[in-house]
Amino acid sequence: MRNSILILLAVLMLAFVSFGQKKVKTHLPATQKTAALAEWESLRFGAFVHFNDNSCLVREFSKNTDPAIFNPVNLDFDALMSTFQKAGVKYAVLTTRHTSGFCLWDSKMTGFDVANSDSIIKLGKLIWGKK
Repeated sequence: MRNSILILLAVLMLAFVSFGQKKVKTHLPATQKTAALAEWESLRFGAFVHFNDNSCLVREFSKNTDPAIFNPVNLDFDALMSTFQKAGVKYAVLTTRHTSGFCLWDSKMTGFDVANSDSIIKLGKLIWGKK
């Protein structure tokens, strides 16, 4: 009897939680080749860049929670782009949130982001070359 009541409560809780969720739009794989897909495929070779607070700690993983750690002054974007060009990389994808959870945008969901580091101006100078 007790197990039946627990199962019933679990089912009711699951149903309650399920009904309160918003529908999420799903994105399915392309079923036909589009011009944009053909163009992307013609590029052939790209790079994925994972760049976050751990890059400044010189570690793959850390338990950092301080956005001030993000200080990319030792990263040489010109050398990175030169390496990409020599390798024949045609496009790059910047991962804006990776294993540490640090966001490379001003997130409304967390303070663990680039906007709360002292380096937002430095980052813009590094990427866009503005003095």
